Amino acid sequence: MPSSTSSSRPNAPDGPWGRTWTLALVSALALMISYDLAWRSRGHRSWPGNDNDLWSLARSSIGPESVIVLGASRTLAGVDPAVLAERLGKPVAQLSINGASPLPILEHLAADESCQNTVIVGVAPGVVFDSARRSERSARLQLDAYERFVSSPSAQSEARLSSQLCRVTVTRSPRLSLLNVARCCLSGRSPRVTYGNRRADRMMTLDFSRTDARKLEEEMLLRLTRREQKTRGSNISMIAARLRPAVRRIVGRGGAVVFVRMPSAGRVRAAERHWYPRAGNWDMLAAEHPAGALHFEDYADLSPFSPPDGSHLDQKDAASFTVRLSRILRELFLRHLEQTSKEHQKTAGPGPSTKR
Repeated sequence: MPSSTSSSRPNAPDGPWGRTWTLALVSALALMISYDLAWRSRGHRSWPGNDNDLWSLARSSIGPESVIVLGASRTLAGVDPAVLAERLGKPVAQLSINGASPLPILEHLAADESCQNTVIVGVAPGVVFDSARRSERSARLQLDAYERFVSSPSAQSEARLSSQLCRVTVTRSPRLSLLNVARCCLSGRSPRVTYGNRRADRMMTLDFSRTDARKLEEEMLLRLTRREQKTRGSNISMIAARLRPAVRRIVGRGGAVVFVRMPSAGRVRAAERHWYPRAGNWDMLAAEHPAGALHFEDYADLSPFSPPDGSHLDQKDAASFTVRLSRILRELFLRHLEQTSKEHQKTAGPGPSTKR
């Protein structure tokens, strides 16, 4: 019979538990690294996380000296924020949204009295000159997501942590989730390696050597033709009427706005010329903003760039394009725009209450 003074708790088994747990942790870490390296060896790349959160992080990071980039997928793939920041000597916030018009974001910035930044607006005719305003929905959804983001400190912390984790491992990619990998295995195939990826600064990198660029061009042409057959082109007067006050407010606070017509090529370029003739669209926009409108066709440094799918630059060309674009912006546009903003501020007087 056990003594009343003895412990009723069973004794822990003897053994080198510290060494055992250390070995287990090292084995688990080695397995995770091997799993990650195996997918990297098949061409998969790290994925920076939820793009809505990345956009919100970029928007909330904007300071007085930041250069802001707006646009759609052409600007995401063609303007490298890291290169632009290095060349202009200022931080860059990439706020372009795939498939979305930059107009709602520009209006959002104009309504923010603290925004006195340089804003570069990438122009893709089928998006900016969209009279039906279909392409604005994604931008407005992103703005709604941003409002929720800034009101939730926990969401901000989670987004920052997730972004850091995603930089160091490819297995955070949705394509390499355990569920998707299991589905692929059951169907006898491997998770597909995509030709596109994103960086943490929201740069969209496209490697057209991994896909059929001609097929992508055909799909884009089909979408463009179907859409424009329904709406019959653009309404530049309506678009100009919305741009005018937004640009005026940003410039009036000491900022600058530059519109950049992004490169297109081949049949996509021909279709854009048909549906959005330059004389009736871009030229009218440029006439409204003569000090801040840059068309790639008008500059020998930019006109040679030819997107493989007719619409988006390959990752191997994006850095070179950004270097040349930044030189033109710095030498021909931004100096003049900064001087214009200073003159406008002197005329308008101090404070937002004195603005017209």
